[in-house]
Amino acid sequence: LIADFYRPRSTNEPQPTRRNNRGARRASSDLPAGVRLRLRGRAAISHRCHRANHAPITKANFSKIKLGVIMPLLTLRDIIYSYPGGTSNVLNGINYHFEKGTFYAIVGSSGAGKSTLLGLLAGLDTPTGGQILFDDEDIAEQGYSHHRKHNISLVFQNYNLIDYLTPLENLKLVNSKATNETLHAMGLDDDHIHRNVMKLSGGQQQRVAIGRALVSHAPIILADEPTGNLDETTAADIIDILRRAAHENDKCVIVVTHSKQLAKEADVVLTLKNKLLQKSKEDKKSARKKA
Repeated sequence: LIADFYRPRSTNEPQPTRRNNRGARRASSDLPAGVRLRLRGRAAISHRCHRANHAPITKANFSKIKLGVIMPLLTLRDIIYSYPGGTSNVLNGINYHFEKGTFYAIVGSSGAGKSTLLGLLAGLDTPTGGQILFDDEDIAEQGYSHHRKHNISLVFQNYNLIDYLTPLENLKLVNSKATNETLHAMGLDDDHIHRNVMKLSGGQQQRVAIGRALVSHAPIILADEPTGNLDETTAADIIDILRRAAHENDKCVIVVTHSKQLAKEADVVLTLKNKLLQKSKEDKKSARKKA
């Protein structure tokens, strides 16, 4: 567990208790009743508090601490959606939370509302009812344009690159400090990097689009059918890039797809069926942690 909230410690406050190499337990009397943190989490938090000259965790400040396990990055709360003028809901009471460092695949039949859900997560549309929370704040209160600019990066099926620019110039529109290194990691060589994007293949353009998402500071990548127009080999490469974006760059990667190949490689597969979102596959990330 990682504490996101710390209070600077005054010079009169006692130093946090040090631990021996075995991670001996601290007295639990200064934590709220019924709350038990894993030893590893307590040790990590205590160590960070000491190194950063912050106060130890006490009853007074515990309620203000945001713990990764219970404070997800993006949350759907009782989401309802119906098209303007529609007589029935497309989405009806969806609840789910998404976390950093995880690769999600959302599957379902055509017309189930997958792209609609992705649009809501991106702040491109507003729910009829319910809330979408980023870091425990309603994105409607943050402002949808703020959410799109700072919190999410989109990868479209048709790439949506600026067609008169090169791959590197497309990346620099998002991050002025972007370099060739990101595009090299996407499998593009120097010749491709300085070529007009319209002279690249579909697979190469998709790599540029994903590279653009990676150089963004946004913690969430949303992708709509990113392998839909690609051959099997190129699709496998794109899937690997998205998975590494989650596992190595600590991004929250959410992909809408019909691809069984992509769903097989995701950490969590969610099925949109009967207007609800259901987990249809064991969380591979949790399984790795248990192992």
